[in-house]
Amino acid sequence: MMEDHELFTTLLFVDAIIGVGFPHPRVESEAVTGGLAHVETIGDTDITVWTRSALEAMPLDTLQALYTSLKLYSVEHTEQPDEGPLVWTPQGFSHAS
Repeated sequence: MMEDHELFTTLLFVDAIIGVGFPHPRVESEAVTGGLAHVETIGDTDITVWTRSALEAMPLDTLQALYTSLKLYSVEHTEQPDEGPLVWTPQGFSHAS
């Protein structure tokens, strides 16, 4: 029973991350570079999408940290000026020094 709960919690966070999308082009770029997202071509348009299988393979605590970071970043950095390279760690997104 506990395994089902963890599976559903994992799927919930994966769905939430996909729903948040990419709050900044740098988040999108870092996700692709880190293997968590990929580019798909639809017609003449390239779009970046989260790679569900890569997200589902992540530990639950890492998914929770990623979702929290994405959500906080989208709220705190809406329409902020360019602040340098963006890096994600389990502690959240930050700008490289």
